[in-house]
Amino acid sequence: MAFDERFGNFKRVELMQAAMERGFKLASFVSPRAMVAGGVRIGPNAFVGDGAIVGHGCRIDYNCFLLPGVCLGSDVHLRASCWLESAVVVGDGAQIGAHSILRSGALVAAGVQVGRGCELGWPRRYDKDIAAKTVYDPRYDAPIHVYG
Repeated sequence: MAFDERFGNFKRVELMQAAMERGFKLASFVSPRAMVAGGVRIGPNAFVGDGAIVGHGCRIDYNCFLLPGVCLGSDVHLRASCWLESAVVVGDGAQIGAHSILRSGALVAAGVQVGRGCELGWPRRYDKDIAAKTVYDPRYDAPIHVYG
């Protein structure tokens, strides 16, 4: 398992695909110090770190990575290969698209849908739906939209 930022997450995706093509099934790791409610579904090769809180009815797809201190409300859906850094909070019923990265301090409001391949790097509250491939980079004053 690769522990890193963008490169690490992309490398994890490549490694997961290669392992699946060869018939391997990779178990998930949920820290004994994480709090996971009932009715939660966690896919293969997911990682849930110390002190993470996962609310009732959440669905965490394969290859997702929740660093220590992440908090998911109830009925949150993390699609495949999401990377959530420490102190990320995701409200009830929110959906996070595949291959998205949520950096420390990102607060996703209840019911918000984050598109595929987004990066929420501004430490702020995101209370509106976010289109796929949108990047909030702290080096820029406006979000970056990737086309094609």
